[in-house]
Amino acid sequence: MIKTFLLAAALAFTAHASAQNASSPAKKELVAKIRDQVGRLRALCAPLAVDTSADYGLAPDMVEAAAFAWLARQAIEGIPASLAAVTGASGPRVLGAVYPK
Repeated sequence: MIKTFLLAAALAFTAHASAQNASSPAKKELVAKIRDQVGRLRALCAPLAVDTSADYGLAPDMVEAAAFAWLARQAIEGIPASLAAVTGASGPRVLGAVYPK
């Protein structure tokens, strides 16, 4: 029962934090990974469109794997993947490193 409450609280916090972040006038759409969050986010973010990644051809269970694959590719190719507003870096940075054996 406590685990269920904690999960529900975490989902509610995530929905409210996402809605607060999505309030920027520049935001036109929000993509949610967890289908259970879509209804909650639609209510909190209206009139912003809220979809799941499945609506764009990527199964929600694959989002994290796809993100890490993209980050790995960027690192291998030496392509910056940082956003100064997120990382606090003063300029573009390659994220991660490859250490050969």
